[in-house]
Amino acid sequence: LEKMVAECGGYFQSASVEGGSLRNQNATRWGNYTIRLPQEQFDTFLGRTGELGYVTSQSEKSENVSQQYYDTEARLKAQRTKQERLREKADSMETIVALEDALSEVEYEIESLTTSLNEYDSLISYSTIELTLDEVKTITTTPGERDSLGARMAAGVQSSFRGLINGSKELLVM
Repeated sequence: LEKMVAECGGYFQSASVEGGSLRNQNATRWGNYTIRLPQEQFDTFLGRTGELGYVTSQSEKSENVSQQYYDTEARLKAQRTKQERLREKADSMETIVALEDALSEVEYEIESLTTSLNEYDSLISYSTIELTLDEVKTITTTPGERDSLGARMAAGVQSSFRGLINGSKELLVM
């Protein structure tokens, strides 16, 4: 997974692996990952996820942030205009002191809006992928409905035999 993310020019926004135990050797692990990829690598990465294992579920969604982006951009422009006008009024030290609170508030708002625009830029240029990987203890191939009755019966006997062996091992441990 790390290699695939690096090859696509992405990074991990968050990653956690849980499960498994020294006491319970049959405990499986799972990992939850939030991956950020350049938007042009999104389809490439999704196409390669099958290399990590068997894909059991996949969904996609997108969010249109155009309205919020343009609204934030307009508010930022208005705040910068307000800042210019306040600075133009500051012609003496007394006026500067009087306008200092207003200037400070405007500068804070400009910083906040600039941060919001940077976040939107990041959302636009990078795709976010939420990925969950589950460890599988034993890989089995189960015959499907189209397989012969004999193949399905043989698979059932094998599965029952594996269950009997695992149950016997656990009984011995107890």
